Amino acid sequence: MVLSAPNGFGKTITILASVLPIIKENDDGLKIVYLCRTHIQSQHVIHELDTIIKHLNRSNYVVELGGISLRGRSSMCFHPQILQYARDPLNAQLLCSELRKMDQCQYDLNLKENPKKLADLLQKMRFHAIDASELLEICRNWQYCPYQVSKLVLNGMDVIVGSYQWMFSPFIREFFLENIGTTLRNIILILDEAHNVPEVAREISSDQLTYFAVRQMIREAETLELYPIIDFGENLLKLMDALKDKVTDELPISPQLTLKKAFQNVEKESFIRQIIQLGEKWQKLQLNQGKNPRSFLYSVGTFWLNWLMKQNSSSYFFCASKFYTKRGNESLKLEIISLDPKDILKPLIKNIYASINISGTIEPIHYYSDIVGLPDTTVELSVPSPFPKENILVLAMKNLSTKGTSRTSEMYNKYIIRCREAVEAIPKNVGIFTASYDVLNGLIKNGILKALKSSDKEIFYEQPNLTSNQNDQIIARFKRSASKKGGVLLGVCGGRNAEGEDFPGDLMNGVILCGVPFAKPTSRIKAIIDYYGGSQRGKDYAYNMPAFRRANQAAGRPIRTLTDKGVIILLDYRFNLPFYKRFLTPWLRNRIISLPDGDGNLAIKIRSFWK
Repeated sequence: MVLSAPNGFGKTITILASVLPIIKENDDGLKIVYLCRTHIQSQHVIHELDTIIKHLNRSNYVVELGGISLRGRSSMCFHPQILQYARDPLNAQLLCSELRKMDQCQYDLNLKENPKKLADLLQKMRFHAIDASELLEICRNWQYCPYQVSKLVLNGMDVIVGSYQWMFSPFIREFFLENIGTTLRNIILILDEAHNVPEVAREISSDQLTYFAVRQMIREAETLELYPIIDFGENLLKLMDALKDKVTDELPISPQLTLKKAFQNVEKESFIRQIIQLGEKWQKLQLNQGKNPRSFLYSVGTFWLNWLMKQNSSSYFFCASKFYTKRGNESLKLEIISLDPKDILKPLIKNIYASINISGTIEPIHYYSDIVGLPDTTVELSVPSPFPKENILVLAMKNLSTKGTSRTSEMYNKYIIRCREAVEAIPKNVGIFTASYDVLNGLIKNGILKALKSSDKEIFYEQPNLTSNQNDQIIARFKRSASKKGGVLLGVCGGRNAEGEDFPGDLMNGVILCGVPFAKPTSRIKAIIDYYGGSQRGKDYAYNMPAFRRANQAAGRPIRTLTDKGVIILLDYRFNLPFYKRFLTPWLRNRIISLPDGDGNLAIKIRSFWK
């Protein structure tokens, strides 16, 4: 099933209340696996499950229900070595396994000291809804390993909540299914915020190799005196240097020719597997010396094995691309880009008991079903908006555009005038989300920060190089400004503040979208279009749908509950065109009022709405 319903509808508790009776009445041992993108979303699912359990207990229903949310191994560990060195799930698993074998993890040893005490704890946990943060606190008090405790309690739980990687990554899924004690056939899979699923699936199936990783591999090989591998690494650096001179941004390359140049006269597969084995040896060597066990021999080897296995597949795109390091230096990487999320998703969907895909921004639904590879028996349901019509005003301006050819000082100045007019008319906090950082920088260069000062609202703006902590501080200050004269948050569609944050009530009474957030038409975008036959369908899948998903997400920031009021202003003529409107979520599309570009038009409508 695919369910499209806006935020505030109550999707989570509706789905849980519908599916829980099915798994309790079925004798096959069905379980619900509920996957989310963030820890905050996982906490919400556990909260709703807890609400159901408490309601049943108050109503004297004898139903035994339990659920737990999980995080990655490195996030559910107290051991200082894993906290310091584990950079990925594979590394964390290796570290954990070796430390336990050597009896060097006290948290694991504590589990074995008093079996009865542990059994009592597990029994108490069994019929509760337990969030990962709550589990960490329990285990910290008892000095137990949270990861091992979660493994022990998983088997008896009805609902397991985690991130997409638990089921999408074949490597992680194998261990996950073993831990929960079931097979794919007994799982009802719920995918929350499902509009993210195609992108996440492509990311998991893709791979990359940086210039830095090759240099580090050579250093490891030098330590172990692996001269053939040193020669291979030096040759690889020369190959990447030659490509660097040809690449301006992104360059498609032949996977077969690149393999031939990289490995020259050696037998590729056996040589690659030898590199991987030596990488595993390096990991154990470093671990025994109390050092970071990360191995670049291993990561470079697995990259080339991936390349070798996928070189003849039409659903992968191979390229060399330039990027900037954290220090701002230009560098190069080789990439294996997945074009089709079905490579990861189809074996999963084919074998599970059922799946429910839910989102507020998944239109057109049939496009999503096709991209993900859902079967013909899929039920597609779009439910109407529960928001009162009088609580939402959607205005779309004509004669404005952030198309590349339109990005002149004259056009930027028009945008600045309209943004200032809207910000002055909307009470308290306002969000302005642009099509890209290029557009945001263009507005700043042309004076938007100075222009918005006339509103007496505090100005905040998102920058791409901010850490999560720095961004959190900006958002906290922006939210606090709602209790004063208000604030203006400038960001980009697709950015963390346009998708990952909620701003109910006065925290954001209006949002302004400056342009349609189309991605740069890069070689990889063209490759996806060509993969789907180079047709309009391919352009919709690769270009149009992702852009309007970002727009839908940004537009929904002010409307998070049934009592919220908000103004959504769409500053681009393309939002008025029927061709593009079909990609807008229905609660937006059905409310659009088109306005000609002119002084005062926005202000009149906005002030009338808030009156």
